[in-house]
Amino acid sequence: ILTEKSSVNVVLLPTLKKGDKSWAVFSDLMKSPKPLICLITDNDCGAVQMKKGKYKMGLKDRSQSDVSKELKRIIRKILSGSQTSFQLETMAEVSGIRVDEEDTVCQKGKSVAMETVNLLQGMDVSKIKDKFLPCHGRLWHEWCRIKRELYHLKRNVEKDKSEKQQELMKIREEQCDASCSELVKLFIESLSSLPSTDKEYFLKWTQILIDALSTDDLMSILQSYDEKWSEVLDLKKKRDKSDLLKRKQTELEQISTKLQSATFGLEHIFREMGQIYEAHESLQKQTKRSQTDWSKYPELAAELMISGHPMELMDGDAGHVPLTWISSLLEEVIKRLGDQRVFVLSVLGLQSSGKSTMLNAM
Repeated sequence: ILTEKSSVNVVLLPTLKKGDKSWAVFSDLMKSPKPLICLITDNDCGAVQMKKGKYKMGLKDRSQSDVSKELKRIIRKILSGSQTSFQLETMAEVSGIRVDEEDTVCQKGKSVAMETVNLLQGMDVSKIKDKFLPCHGRLWHEWCRIKRELYHLKRNVEKDKSEKQQELMKIREEQCDASCSELVKLFIESLSSLPSTDKEYFLKWTQILIDALSTDDLMSILQSYDEKWSEVLDLKKKRDKSDLLKRKQTELEQISTKLQSATFGLEHIFREMGQIYEAHESLQKQTKRSQTDWSKYPELAAELMISGHPMELMDGDAGHVPLTWISSLLEEVIKRLGDQRVFVLSVLGLQSSGKSTMLNAM
């Protein structure tokens, strides 16, 4: 099964002589259409192509890094051709092996996830969050910034405090107005209507399909970020104070912002749920009939948390704990399980990054 399904077969052999006990295996692999690399321990020859897609390489008197480098080069060369990539669901074709994809619950979960993710097909990944998840982006980050400033008031303290509180309420109003996009509505409806087993598959498939949307874009952005970072680093080493350094740093910041926009996963949908809840809760604003009932969000999240789905307590991008959301979520967990003791395994983070705040919230 392994040799049939793999993209490249790499075999470690003591010798390559007829009559050797490994010869039968080697002979079968040579006849197979799959690419093959033979590593021979008692031979000191370099990498040689025996015939198309079949290579041999000696390991005698060679360091691990040399072998690794050469092996990577050959594999890269093989995979640059039109090789079919392995997909786990194809294992269903092998008799005696059962895969999740055959199960009805898995198929149901995938079809519901497809309906949700189909809304995003063909879109520029960096614009998805702005369009479908507006509450936890710029508005939430701005709210967090003003909230922090409330603890560092200057000038006329009471007046400054009043102005900032008004700004916070204005942002909450904007969040309420922008909330419940088509994506969130569909996601919440699916979570509410599916049984618990289907929910697990739905969430996993949603995560897989969302990751598939952004992988290629993220790779290219990360590559350009690395290149630009290297350029900035070189200029800093030369102690270059010219406009070129400033320009390169500005370009690096722009790529970083683009990277932030293109980073999109399942956790961002849950962040959006939290912010919709916080905004409506703080204003006690009723939703329209066409929108989903925000007051049920903590119940849904608590059910998932109890079933074992990890729930984010602190938004690392905003550097803030959404206290209203987390408190309501944990209250729902307590309602269902009783007031159990919480065991904290570990809390790691930079100084003043919110570790104590998070523990106090819990």
